[in-house]
Amino acid sequence: MQFKVLLALAVFTAATALGGCGGGGDGPAGPADTIASPTPAPTPAPVADNPANPANPPATPTPGGSDAQAHTLVLAGIDGLTEGSHGSTWRTYFLDATRGGLGDGGPGYIGFGDSATVRTADLQRFRIRDAMGRLSLDGRGLAVAAGTGSAAFSLTPPSLWSSARLFYLRQPGGGSMQCQATAADAASQAVQTDAAANTLAWIDLAYQPAAGGGGTGVGCSQITGKVTVFGTLFSLGSAGIQLSNLGRRGEWLASVAAQDSDMRRQWFAALKPAAYLLNGGLNDRDARTPQQHESDLLAIVQDIVAASPATRILIVQANETRDWYTSALAAFAPRKQSVATRTGAAYVDLRSLLGSFPLATASGYMADDYHPSDAGNRLIGPYLADQLGLRSLLPDPGPTAFPSLATP
Repeated sequence: MQFKVLLALAVFTAATALGGCGGGGDGPAGPADTIASPTPAPTPAPVADNPANPANPPATPTPGGSDAQAHTLVLAGIDGLTEGSHGSTWRTYFLDATRGGLGDGGPGYIGFGDSATVRTADLQRFRIRDAMGRLSLDGRGLAVAAGTGSAAFSLTPPSLWSSARLFYLRQPGGGSMQCQATAADAASQAVQTDAAANTLAWIDLAYQPAAGGGGTGVGCSQITGKVTVFGTLFSLGSAGIQLSNLGRRGEWLASVAAQDSDMRRQWFAALKPAAYLLNGGLNDRDARTPQQHESDLLAIVQDIVAASPATRILIVQANETRDWYTSALAAFAPRKQSVATRTGAAYVDLRSLLGSFPLATASGYMADDYHPSDAGNRLIGPYLADQLGLRSLLPDPGPTAFPSLATP
């Protein structure tokens, strides 16, 4: 209860700052965005054991690459072709095609930079090209350099969950915080974030749904000192499909490749997703050469293979664009195939599904010069589910709703 009161007061005093929670890179950027050139991708370092949170050691992963809670966790990135455009994304139809057979596994991973996150003004969002963004799974998160105890945040996912793994950074000079589920009377956990080196860490939180309980999330308050938080993996029950969006409109593949290699390996060693769908390069087409594009892909894929060898990586060649032959995109395609062959990843070409740009446009599959329309996404979602062997003909029950709020 103390957490709820503190967060409510802090958020009220920072109302004007909270109005920007959906900005800073989450808005409709698109291929024409002006984005600073990213740092070149580092040479992948040798894989190291994932440093576990001493208070919460990871469970032995289940077979087949699924995460420690036995869900079929699918991660997908990295730009607007995954996040969606014009109100549509293929992810909706991927879940429609898989959830009936696998069941609902919960909301999946959501970064604290998501627009659903409520935060006080002293907690700053970061982006993938920032120092902390290079350590994050998806470039999203919140950080404070010198919290005074007033900082607080919370995140309520869009559907029901029963367990949540909240990821944060243990770092030199780290501070402290109190974290809990936002349900009434939920117990809080004290978290110390100080460590000798940057290390991915987490705490596990539980939620017992109750009739009339309404939506419940997770949050931390009483944040003091130097603290960085990344996001939460929300799970439901003991099985089911979880599809997590790591994409952001306007994102460069090169920016993802330039993230910290050791931290990327820590992330994938901790999550052990069943699959990773890698669709990127649209925003790199005028700034990266085909050789650089191949290097960027290798930096990402090699880290994942080293840290989570059971994860099935699917390199996706996106649909054609209007500037397909006048940009580097046409030359990127064989480089994607090359990386798939060299690393053992799978490769899928959406051009075989939607056709050339003129044909896709004439068929109503394109929303603009770059992004598929809803009609195109209706084809892409089930098609990608087929490529992973996850498609089901059973009807989709939809996400599991929170219990309705009690009425007076």
